[in-house]
Order: sequence, then C-alpha cells, then structure tokens
Amino acid sequence: MGGRLTARALVVAPGDRLTIHNRSRDPLDIAVDGRPAGEISPGETVDARFVNELGTIAQLPGSSFYRRLREKFGRLAS
Repeated sequence: MGGRLTARALVVAPGDRLTIHNRSRDPLDIAVDGRPAGEISPGETVDARFVNELGTIAQLPGSSFYRRLREKFGRLAS
C-alpha cells in the first residue's frame, strides 16, 4: 500500500489568484478552510480565487463564543 503525501496549509491574501497543477500520477485532494472541496486528477489544472460574497452568521440565544470555548476547554480557556 502506498503512502499519501500531505502538504501544510497555504494561507493567501483575498486578492491572490492560485493556479494548481497536478503533475503527479495520482489524484490530489483539495481542502478549503479544512473541509474537503474536491479532487484534481493527474494532469489537470485548477484556478482558484476568493469570491466577494457576504455570509450570514447565526447565534443561538443564550450561547456565545466564549461560553462554548469554556465548555470545550474548561479551565484552559480562562
């Protein structure tokens, strides 16, 4: 069984454009913000850029980022 190579995260500025070439013999997995986003087949090229769209963030009543942080990490978050 062959091993899979992994790469460290790449952080880019919102105005940057990326061109990704798969020059390997195996498909490459793509993740965006830590979530699977697709695959690039051998020999394929993908162009990527940021999209200027607004997102909506919902917050449940009685909950906050800090409360969830304390619940998850306990005293380490204090």
